[in-house]
Amino acid sequence: MLTDETEVFVSSLGDAGKMLFCVAGLIGLVGLLFLLEAKLPFLGRLPGDVHVESFGLGVHFPLPTSLLVSLALTVLINVVIHLFK
Repeated sequence: MLTDETEVFVSSLGDAGKMLFCVAGLIGLVGLLFLLEAKLPFLGRLPGDVHVESFGLGVHFPLPTSLLVSLALTVLINVVIHLFK
């Protein structure tokens, strides 16, 4: 017979399993992005990305690329959260 404490433990393990599944999926997507990076030449080279070179030092500010990646990850995370509710 399950006690209240056991039910809470089993429930939290289920939540931990879902979270691990989501984290593994995100790691897999990042790995896929690294593999496809050569085939996506526009990442880091979008209009508005700033690259400054002076005195032998180069600094790169990929602002539009960061916004695009942030938007894509926000949509993806919201879809995953919606699927697990």
